[in-house]
Amino acid sequence: MKIESNRPSFDPSLDRVDQKKAADAAAADASRKSGDQIRVSAEAQLANEAVKQASQSSDVRPEVVERARKLLDAGLVGNDAAAIADALITSSLEK
Repeated sequence: MKIESNRPSFDPSLDRVDQKKAADAAAADASRKSGDQIRVSAEAQLANEAVKQASQSSDVRPEVVERARKLLDAGLVGNDAAAIADALITSSLEK
């Protein structure tokens, strides 16, 4: 008996799949060994830092809260409900 191939029932399409997998693995290995690097522009670094700082800052400004508290205690604000409502509505519409 003579053996023509070491793979009985050889299907050439399967061989192409195996070759593709081997090529993809070799390419991935080569890219890991090449030491790929990225560079971030100065503008992108600045934008990233601005976003970081903005997310860390508080929306509450203690000096404004203290000033409003003093005005409220003195009776200089909060006496006119209609004016307060108008100010809240105007503020909401401006956003």
